[in-house]
This record gives sequence, structure tokens and C-alpha cells, in this order.
Amino acid sequence: SMYTRIWTVFELNKIISIIVIHTLDLLLFLILLPFMMWEWISERPYIITILRAVIEVTLELIMWIIFAGVSILTTLIFVFDDVYCSKTHCDNRQKYLHVAQYDNNDKNSHIVKSSN
Repeated sequence: SMYTRIWTVFELNKIISIIVIHTLDLLLFLILLPFMMWEWISERPYIITILRAVIEVTLELIMWIIFAGVSILTTLIFVFDDVYCSKTHCDNRQKYLHVAQYDNNDKNSHIVKSSN
């Protein structure tokens, strides 16, 4: 019908060249962007100070979160170890202490004697 268009070689070349130009333009912009940013920041030294402070505070917060996490985990490990120990290991220790208390051949038996 009237609306069907056949792309001519000239039109195709034009479209391809426009795409290539835009791609190269974008590539050039991406290459120059770090230098433009550096120039913009260099003209405003207070931004570097602000960035440095933000990074420092962020690192310090991460450090404190790690310390808090480690201390909480350590506390939990000790608590659970005590709970678990009171059920299993300590019974065996009590038996061992009980045996050691009445071991007359052992020279150090007086050290182990305890009321618990």
C-alpha cells in the first residue's frame, strides 16, 4: 500500500552513521567523565573533606558493628556452652572429680577435692 517504505542504501547508511556517531560520542564522554569529575572536585576542596569524613564515619560504623557482632556471638557461645555443659559435660566431670577424690595413690588428690 501507500505506507510501505523500502529502505534505500542511502537511508541505511545515514542511520548506521548516526548510530556510530552517537556510540563514539558516548564512549568519549565515558572516557572523559573521570577527568571532568576530578576537575570539578579539584575546584571545590570542601567536597573532598566532606567525602573523606563520610568514608571515615562509614568505616568506623562498620568496625563497631563487627566488634558488637563478635562480642554478642562470644557471649552467646559462652551462655550456650554453659547451658550445654551443665547437661552433659559437667556430669562427666563430676564423676571424674568424684573418682579422683578417692584416689589415694595420686599425690595431687588433695588439690581436686571440692564440695561441688
